[in-house]
Amino acid sequence: MNSPSADTAIKDTEICNIIGEAIGAHPNSVLPSTHLRDELGLDSVGLLSIAYIIESHTGIDAFAHAEDYIEAQSASDIIAIVKRLLSHDE
Repeated sequence: MNSPSADTAIKDTEICNIIGEAIGAHPNSVLPSTHLRDELGLDSVGLLSIAYIIESHTGIDAFAHAEDYIEAQSASDIIAIVKRLLSHDE
């Protein structure tokens, strides 16, 4: 598999920027405290789109954990999911 090593650190701001990219927002406009549904208007399809883009950037199997992404409320929830998956080398 061509995925990055689990010890490859990804910064919170990088994950926020990936979320911003997924929704077409300005760079640095998504913060960890940003609420995904209320502030960004995302629904489950939008959250799965974010999972796909995160998967393409990190190599983690985001769709194996689709339910986690769908249940995320804020960007910090997405950050926690990504870091957990990277730490487990999935």
